[in-house]
Amino acid sequence: MRNAASAYLGQFLGYADSLRQTHDARLRMQAVAQTAADSFTMLFLDQVDSLNTQLEQGVPPSSEQMIWLEQTSARRDNLAKNARQ
Repeated sequence: MRNAASAYLGQFLGYADSLRQTHDARLRMQAVAQTAADSFTMLFLDQVDSLNTQLEQGVPPSSEQMIWLEQTSARRDNLAKNARQ
């Protein structure tokens, strides 16, 4: 009985350690996702500033620029969502 309890305790401690490692890894991944989302936010704002400058000069944005802006926004939103989960 003592051997079985000792074996069970060892397995349980291994399981608990795996849960801690999983939690720590998730926190690290969330931090990385948040950093990437912040970078995409800065890129998005730079793109918006560039488009505003063009518009002030009477130059309409190209379809390619609008696609880049949309893609950057979608990536930023996706990464920010992942950082919160």
